[in-house]
Amino acid sequence: MKPAAAFPIPNDLAPIISALPQSYIVGGAVRDYIIGKDSKDIDIEVFGLEWDSLLKRLEGLGKLNVVGKSFAVAKLSTPDGNTYNIALARRESKTGVSHKDFKVDTSPNITIEEAAARKDLTINAILLDPREMKYVDPFNGLHDIQNKILRHTSSSFAEDPLRVLRIVQFAGRFDMGVDSETAHLCRSIQDQFHHLPIERVSEEWMKWASYSVKPSRGIDALIDTGWINCFPALKKMVGVAQEPDYHPEIYLDKHVKYCLDAIANNPDWNKMPPHDRATLMFAVLCHDIAKPDCTALTEKEGKLIITSHGHEAMGVSQSQDFLKSIGIHKDIINQVKPLVGHHMHHINIQSENDILRLAVNLAPSNIRHLALLCFANHAGRPPKPQKLPTKLAAIVNHAAATGILDTPPTPLISGQDIINLGLKPSPTISTLQKLSFEAQINGVFNTRPTALNWIKDNMLALISRCPYAPKQLITSDDLLSAGLKPGPVIKEWHNHFFTEQLAGRLIDKNDALNHLRTHLAIQHKHHL
Repeated sequence: MKPAAAFPIPNDLAPIISALPQSYIVGGAVRDYIIGKDSKDIDIEVFGLEWDSLLKRLEGLGKLNVVGKSFAVAKLSTPDGNTYNIALARRESKTGVSHKDFKVDTSPNITIEEAAARKDLTINAILLDPREMKYVDPFNGLHDIQNKILRHTSSSFAEDPLRVLRIVQFAGRFDMGVDSETAHLCRSIQDQFHHLPIERVSEEWMKWASYSVKPSRGIDALIDTGWINCFPALKKMVGVAQEPDYHPEIYLDKHVKYCLDAIANNPDWNKMPPHDRATLMFAVLCHDIAKPDCTALTEKEGKLIITSHGHEAMGVSQSQDFLKSIGIHKDIINQVKPLVGHHMHHINIQSENDILRLAVNLAPSNIRHLALLCFANHAGRPPKPQKLPTKLAAIVNHAAATGILDTPPTPLISGQDIINLGLKPSPTISTLQKLSFEAQINGVFNTRPTALNWIKDNMLALISRCPYAPKQLITSDDLLSAGLKPGPVIKEWHNHFFTEQLAGRLIDKNDALNHLRTHLAIQHKHHL
């Protein structure tokens, strides 16, 4: 545990402290320093002053922004580029069912114990006296940090149900367990979950997913507090048995927790930005979300085994529904879905074209993220080895060598390429692009010159497969009636008139027939 005397006081904070003789550094900055984590924000709590007096004392110390006047909170930005949240000590009392329904009292006579009691947990109620450089710890938060315990400060904890989800993300972020009395208090307010705004629920889940060092502790906290009942998609995974030969850990919830901790311990995951870390953590959480609905006893070679056939495909919609229910942004959901749907797909990969197709189907995610998910999935089966499956490792190496590890292959044929062949812009263009890309993924061509030759040779045949393909103005019967003999020449003429039509140079049937007669006359004259 770090000593208070070594707390790094920024140079521009010293004059602020001097102007506020009864001020303390509080909250996350103190907690994170003690735990050994970096913290960017420093919050100051001030005692013994009225609001106007506080603002007057801060004059000349930087740019003042009164962002939370109703809660007596101001932001002070100094010339050094630091911004400090400075607030009067306060009491709070519940006035309604919403987490915002509070009456705030900022009287100058509020004591340290009274102000600290409104904090949710003891680990967040530790103050640091910046004059004497010592901790002020009215609720034994230092003891709880040392013993990795999340404990409420007072019965007022129950006035804000959001605090339970804060416990969940703190448990994962700091590898802590929940005090039994605190867990009991959380269970007593379980029915208040539906009062929470979805954006606040999402915020706590995102912190858990982005910053957890042991995310399984967050799931344990959900179970211990009974709040797992608020998330049915997670609750139904608890106690589901799996095939012991493949899953020695037996139960699905244990497997998922092992997987979550495995991804959090992966160095590549830790190097990612928070958004990507959250995406992968949610993918791990949801990868087997449909197993409870797919698990069955199946006879194989005269033996009954536990199977979960189809859980990957079913998990796509179930993961979407769950993440949407907790307010996760659609960009993350759209990346999680293909990861869940393909987390077993590497078993079926047979060729390089299959790898190309996998990269396409994973978008907007990618093979790199799939490999991390699959590593966690395999690492979540102790005592089996924690390693990437051999086949998937080969897929990753090939994807890296061919430039599709992080993005799908680039289409070799563009819409403009198709227009340049004589077609006017229409819905048919996008369909031709899709058909061309499908041929590329199937290995029909792999360079731009061969791609352009292919679309030129096959364009008219492809158009006939398009749902919006126009009816041909000149048919084979028209050509035969005009005197042309059956054979290759019919196809050549047919292609010529269809190209003219698609380019917009033939307006209707009469125009097309006139063009045919003119073309025949010119050819006849040429032969004479």
